[in-house]
Amino acid sequence: MPTNRAFAFNMAVILGNNVFVYQGTGTGSVIAGAKSCTVSLKCGTVEKASATQQDFEEHIAGRKSWDVSMNHLVTQGSGINSTEGLLKVGNTYTLRMVVPGGTVFSGQAICTQYDITGSRGALATGQIKFKGTGSFAEPT
Repeated sequence: MPTNRAFAFNMAVILGNNVFVYQGTGTGSVIAGAKSCTVSLKCGTVEKASATQQDFEEHIAGRKSWDVSMNHLVTQGSGINSTEGLLKVGNTYTLRMVVPGGTVFSGQAICTQYDITGSRGALATGQIKFKGTGSFAEPT
């Protein structure tokens, strides 16, 4: 039987249901009973001047940024995953991502968008977007 060489290396696979984003410190609570969550880390680039490369640009790493997008079921009552969450846009939260093995990444993020979508006869779903302010990293 052929071996899938992509998994021949000694690496840990992280399943989607093992990634959660929590609000606050300590044990905190999973934000919005998330159905799915995307954590995006980005790095801008800065063009550097080069005397040897006249036809092609050269770049160095620039400033980093991060954001989080979450989809969830909308509930009644209080909490960011309820319709009360509409009032949370503009608030700052401490977000933590915990992956298998206990590695924790955390940072402050501003709630920048909150959408609720519903169709006749179906459960209402929501999407919350956060923009990181400062680093999103393992505590030192």
